[in-house]
Amino acid sequence: MSSKWLPEWLAANYFRLDKKYQMKKASSTFSEPFTFFDAKKTLETSSQSVQKTLWELEHRGFLVKRRDEVDYRSKHYQLISFRVLQQFFEIYFRFKKGEFEKLSIEDKLRICSWEYTLVGSAAAYCYHKYQAPGKVIEVAVDSGDYGKFIALLADSDTVVTPLELFETRRAKRYVQLVPGKPGLEPNKTPEGVFIEKIEDLITDLLSKSTLQSIIEVVALIVTNAKTIDWKKATEVAKKQGVLPQLGCVIEIVNQEARRPLVSKGVLERITVQMGGQPPYFGVLFPEDARNWQSKTGRLSQLGPILTQKEKDEIIGDVQTLDYYSKLNTKWGFNIKIPRAAVRKALDDLGVALRGLGTER
Repeated sequence: MSSKWLPEWLAANYFRLDKKYQMKKASSTFSEPFTFFDAKKTLETSSQSVQKTLWELEHRGFLVKRRDEVDYRSKHYQLISFRVLQQFFEIYFRFKKGEFEKLSIEDKLRICSWEYTLVGSAAAYCYHKYQAPGKVIEVAVDSGDYGKFIALLADSDTVVTPLELFETRRAKRYVQLVPGKPGLEPNKTPEGVFIEKIEDLITDLLSKSTLQSIIEVVALIVTNAKTIDWKKATEVAKKQGVLPQLGCVIEIVNQEARRPLVSKGVLERITVQMGGQPPYFGVLFPEDARNWQSKTGRLSQLGPILTQKEKDEIIGDVQTLDYYSKLNTKWGFNIKIPRAAVRKALDDLGVALRGLGTER
């Protein structure tokens, strides 16, 4: 992993670019955008030298790259302002040479005094310890602080960008900076990392409408059912427009478990807050709906040439996605959730399951 410190030649190039493209407003986080050819003209050097300069600055977290919306190959660059970098180096110089580069994302967040909240899958893992988060870690920060968090967290193995600039460059891990939510107080883990409160986190995961996010909600319910503030959880879900989704997932968990994990009173409260029969909201959840549609389409198009085994496999997949359809009317969705995935999560987490053929 490369050092965050700038060698003399790179520092000189940074300051030449900064002098040319710095914003007039002193409080700005980023410089004015410039292209590769702008940088070449400013630095008055070869293309290879300019490429190395931009690459080194980006991998240190001192520059961000924006791709043109029309021509993806066209790139625009912005430096992190020197004012912001000074705040980062106040942290960096606390460590001996090479020590900072050994820190994990969580370590770096813990040692900084800046306001942030770990959200998404990484936050969920802190609660349920079930599915380790993938390569993308989401951190909610004030948009005015994007620059210093990019400088803090980025390295040769980690790409850090605001959500709207998500980069596709191959890396071991990605950090997405998402806008923070004013007025929401995070929880602090025993390790000293600030994470989103579980009631808000459940709502955010439900809003993503993916199989992974739903399984994470299932895991959060299983591992924290007794400590979740269900009154607050339902209020937040209603405010964010995902109250039916919350009721649906709770009922599915209770239906599959031998003993209900969430009291009936919570489901009754959700039903009351929904105000009776819900309108039809569409398919729950989009990712699985596309998967279901592709399978049924394959069956109808290729049916005559498929073997019986292949037909049975497709029918089985469709049936497992349709299993919870008996709840469609109650929650206002065409529910497409693979039952096998739900039961696997519950079983992995030690929940005693009802038999496959039993119903409540």
